[in-house]
Amino acid sequence: MKKLILLALLMSVLAWGAEAQDSGISFVGSKEWKKIVRKAKKEKKLIFVDCYTSWCGPCKMLARDVFTLDSVGDYFNRTFINAKMDMEKDVDGVMLKKRYEVKAFPTLLFIDPGTGEWVHRMVGAGDPAWLLAGARQANDPLKNLSALTRRHTEGERREKFMSDYLTALSGAYMSAELAEAAEDYLEKLDIGQLAQKNNWEMVKLYLHDPLTGPLRKVMAGREELGRQLGREEVDRKLSQSIDQGVQALTRWRSEGNQPC
Repeated sequence: MKKLILLALLMSVLAWGAEAQDSGISFVGSKEWKKIVRKAKKEKKLIFVDCYTSWCGPCKMLARDVFTLDSVGDYFNRTFINAKMDMEKDVDGVMLKKRYEVKAFPTLLFIDPGTGEWVHRMVGAGDPAWLLAGARQANDPLKNLSALTRRHTEGERREKFMSDYLTALSGAYMSAELAEAAEDYLEKLDIGQLAQKNNWEMVKLYLHDPLTGPLRKVMAGREELGRQLGREEVDRKLSQSIDQGVQALTRWRSEGNQPC
C-alpha cells in the first residue's frame, strides 16, 4: 500500500512539473527564420517575435513575469507561432533587426509569414493585460497598426479612429510618423474642436514643439480655450511645450551645431 501511495505521489509531482514547464508562451526551438516562416505558413498563423538583447532589463522582466503566465500562454500558443531572437547575438536576429528597423528593446513584432511584413508592433514592456490587448489588436486585420496605417493613408480622419491610430503609433515607438499624423489631424481643427475631450488629449500627449501649427493655434486661442478647459490646464500644456522646445534648442547648440 505504501508503495502505491508513493508511486501516486511521484506521478502527481511529475505531472505538476510537466504542466509547469508547459505554462506560458511556448517559443519554437529554432533560431532559423526560414524554418519559423515555413511553420507559420503551414499552420496559417502570424509570427510573434520577441526582439530582445541580453542586457535589456525590461526584456528580462517580460520573459520572467509575463511570458510565463498561463493566461498569456493560452492565447499566444493557439494564435501565433512564437519566436525569440537576440538582436545582437543570433545571426537571424541581427538580420531581423535590420530588416524591421528595430531600434529599441524590447520590440514585439507580429509578422505575416506570407508577405514577410509586420502587421503590428509594440515597443517596451507592460503587464499581462497590456500584452494581451496588443496581441488581440495584432490579430485583428481591421485594427492592427498595418490596417490603421492603410486606413489613414486612404484618408480616414474620424476622431475615434485618429485616437486609436495615434495610440498604436505611440506604442510602436514610431515618433516621426506619430508627430506627422497628429499635427496633420489637429491642424485642421478649430478652437472649439480642439477643446473636445479626445482631441485635447491628443494635443497633450502628442504635440511637443511649440512652433507647430496646432500649438500656435492653442496660443492664439488661449483665452477661449481657457474658458472651456480651464486656464491652468491650457497654460500647463503651453509651458511644457515651450520648455521642451527650449531644451531641444539647447541640446542642438551644445552638440556643436550653429545657426547660419
